[in-house]
Amino acid sequence: MDDNQHPADELFAIRNTIRVLKAREEELRRILFELPRREREGRSYFARVVEKTRKVLDVERVEQELGDLDSFYVRTPMNMIYLDKLKEDEKY
Repeated sequence: MDDNQHPADELFAIRNTIRVLKAREEELRRILFELPRREREGRSYFARVVEKTRKVLDVERVEQELGDLDSFYVRTPMNMIYLDKLKEDEKY
């Protein structure tokens, strides 16, 4: 923890940095997908594009065939942290 920052403020800053980095990652991925293979070699890394398939369950179609699936779902509790911007004079 930064000595001058409250953990809530530091968490916000970290999440904001992650958002910026993810946007940049998507931009770089788009560029690399568009480049011909011979142009995807950097000084230290080669960007190898690999096509894969994944198997995904079509829940809507399963529900159409079998009906309501709610009894098959497992619910587990989880803790979340939401950050609410404080106004100048506001305290919780």
